Amino acid sequence: MIDLYTRQQSIPLEYIPSAIIVGVGGTGSWVAIFLVMSGCERISLFDDDALEPSNFNRLPLSPQDCVGQKKVEAIQQLLRTLRPDCQVDTFGRANSFSLATTEGQILFDCTDSQDTQTMLSQWAESHKVRYIRVGYNGTHMTVTSHVSSWCVGAPQSGYTIIPSWVVPAAMAACFGVAKAMYHFPIEITHDISDLGVEVC
Repeated sequence: MIDLYTRQQSIPLEYIPSAIIVGVGGTGSWVAIFLVMSGCERISLFDDDALEPSNFNRLPLSPQDCVGQKKVEAIQQLLRTLRPDCQVDTFGRANSFSLATTEGQILFDCTDSQDTQTMLSQWAESHKVRYIRVGYNGTHMTVTSHVSSWCVGAPQSGYTIIPSWVVPAAMAACFGVAKAMYHFPIEITHDISDLGVEVC
């Protein structure tokens, strides 16, 4: 097989052999795609939701083929078409027990619940796994190494009625993977409702 990554080897990227992605929606699916296309060899996907019509403005999937399918299964199939040699494991809800059955140097938290984010951050710290929070909820874009401070006081069970668009979701995923592989010193916790993104 031709080495797909010869041209990127001159870039000082950190090789990530395996990663855990919790939440495979508008940001998590793009994180998975960018990791696979960057040479990650094993990905563990966690999500217990099924695909609904409202998901498809952010996902590179066909609504005709995928409505009602588990998100992790649909993204697994997509990743296998991109990189058949990448091992993609699928799981339902993430908890301390299910996470312990996986391996990964980095945990990408792409969830919409503050409680879940706190649990994942604590689990990653206790298991010496690097934690990167990647999120976009129509108002806030988040790429950070800790639980988002703007979540304080937010609904505990997820987002409420929100706008959504694929571009900020994919941008957040790009920044998250760049943060992981390039050690890009980026921390974004910013309201982007005015389309102004502050990168520091």
